[in-house]
Amino acid sequence: MHISALLSFLVLLALVWFFFWIRNSGRVQVLIPGRTIFDFLGGKENSLYYWAHWKYGLSGHLNSYGSHKCNKNPYRPRRESFIGADGGEFSVDWFDAPDTSQLKPDTPIVVLVHGVNGGSSETWLQKMGIRLSDKEGYRVCCLILRGCCGSRVTTMRSYNGGYTEDLHILLEILALRHPQSSIAVLGYSLGGNLVAKYFGERNSKFRPFLEYAHLKDAKPIPANVKCGASICCPYNLEIIDKHLSHENQLMVAKGFEKYFHRHREIFSKHPNFATFEQNLGKQEFREIDALLNSNFFQFPDVKTFYRDSSCSHYLDGIQHPFLFISCENDPMSILEAFPKQELLAAPDNVGALLVKGGGHVGMFSFADTTKTFDEELLVKFLEYHILGKSE
Repeated sequence: MHISALLSFLVLLALVWFFFWIRNSGRVQVLIPGRTIFDFLGGKENSLYYWAHWKYGLSGHLNSYGSHKCNKNPYRPRRESFIGADGGEFSVDWFDAPDTSQLKPDTPIVVLVHGVNGGSSETWLQKMGIRLSDKEGYRVCCLILRGCCGSRVTTMRSYNGGYTEDLHILLEILALRHPQSSIAVLGYSLGGNLVAKYFGERNSKFRPFLEYAHLKDAKPIPANVKCGASICCPYNLEIIDKHLSHENQLMVAKGFEKYFHRHREIFSKHPNFATFEQNLGKQEFREIDALLNSNFFQFPDVKTFYRDSSCSHYLDGIQHPFLFISCENDPMSILEAFPKQELLAAPDNVGALLVKGGGHVGMFSFADTTKTFDEELLVKFLEYHILGKSE
């Protein structure tokens, strides 16, 4: 009887495991098959499948946890600092190849942009940066958003998911340094929102309340820039704010509290900073944005701040090949914010892949956390648009 009961329990356990695993696996939804953006797949966009990891793939939260836990590396890139349009400092981390003497004048460049309160040490971004520089032969750097990843803040201006000035300045500098090199820009999480907004904001019908310096001066995207991609993008910050769980709101807020405490010497000069400090540990990220971030960028209110910064409003203006990869079970860049109608109305060079599982930047293969669905696709995407290779 004990053996029978044990077998019954194991069968039940296997059925439960299979239920959750299959729920997060299956065919990838393609918006829209046949668009030119998917030419790099060689006509195979309708046969893309994602098979969730046997352990982390059982839920979006497990995938997200695994994305932080797996592939940690002590490697630290080389840092370089620049001055933004407002006179403030921002940084760039370079993933130098083992032998830089092998890099040619026309070696392509990949610019990575990290997520909220992150940096070049984010496990998924770091893994991609090392692979692209060491194995694929690109020059690779990561834009460090102001004050993140040990960088300095030198003016009363933090960063946000729509603040594209520093990215534009970096791309102009790279284009001048390496005039023969093609450039691609890949953004992760909030950085993916920033990158998508940057590619679309010049030509979109949507006009924001606040135009940053490069838009006021009508500066074009440098001609070297050939394509972009966004992974686990939040898309619409108003919807994220409305539907994100209280626990995740507090988690993001905790990161911002550490961020502002780290740069207290600068930000404490703002009249709202005392109120911010009085509510430590009790405020959601929208309250911090209302008190500080929106004020630093001189928005009239947090709603305008979120609307201006949301890349979903700018998709119609993207003129370069641009790929989105998102996950249905992402607990941070939640599915409610996925802009299906805006993507359907976007130009032919814009497309999205919606994966059933993967959580937040944790699209591991079935039995291997070193291989991810998004990374393999992005390598092919870059080969096609930067190196001119096709299947």
